Amino acid sequence: MGVKIFSQRFSPLEFNRLEVNDFKKLKIATPFVVAGLFSVIYNREDIFFLTAFRSNAEVGWYNAAYRIIEAQMFIPVSVVGAVFPVLTKHFYENPVLFKSMTNKTLLILVCLGGLVGLFTILFSSPIIKILYRDQFTPSIGILSILCFLLPFYFGNSILGNALIAARNEKFSTLTIGMGAILNAIFCFLLIPSRGIEGAAFARVLTEICAAIIQGAFLLRIVQRIKNSRSS
Repeated sequence: MGVKIFSQRFSPLEFNRLEVNDFKKLKIATPFVVAGLFSVIYNREDIFFLTAFRSNAEVGWYNAAYRIIEAQMFIPVSVVGAVFPVLTKHFYENPVLFKSMTNKTLLILVCLGGLVGLFTILFSSPIIKILYRDQFTPSIGILSILCFLLPFYFGNSILGNALIAARNEKFSTLTIGMGAILNAIFCFLLIPSRGIEGAAFARVLTEICAAIIQGAFLLRIVQRIKNSRSS
């Protein structure tokens, strides 16, 4: 009886269907897994090169400054989290509205990143001294340099999620992978000669490149959808 019930409830066809569905889910999830791996590599490259080429003290100064920047990254995450479901809905229903909403959110986040960066630059000295005291004075200059990545990081947050909303997460993953490669190149070129300043400049340059790459991908996708609807 037990064998009969089992064979009725779990036929070979259902097993095959389950395997196909699982394969589809795995295929969908793969770009996100790869993006996560690239992100981990990207976020550790500067520390790896600093550890290899510079002193432990410089690594500590750089880390102190970057943690302040990292703490501000919740802002674009919060904004994009609220906008993402709407972008996903509008991409196929109304590409024009999708583009308009992406542009408006991008403008808001870039301006917000610029304001946060400007505020942090103006108060970088008291921020470092309050949080870390006088022995971390070299972190003040590094914090000021890293602030220039904020407008681009804030903008990249919406660009990357707009690509995902457009069902083109592979392009978002590709951008993160290219960013990891570019950051490694910039770190290798700048850190041996410029130290922690070079690491900070490498981060800024990588975020600028990522913004250009993601923006180009997104424009291409939106244009392709508009052309397919007009034809």
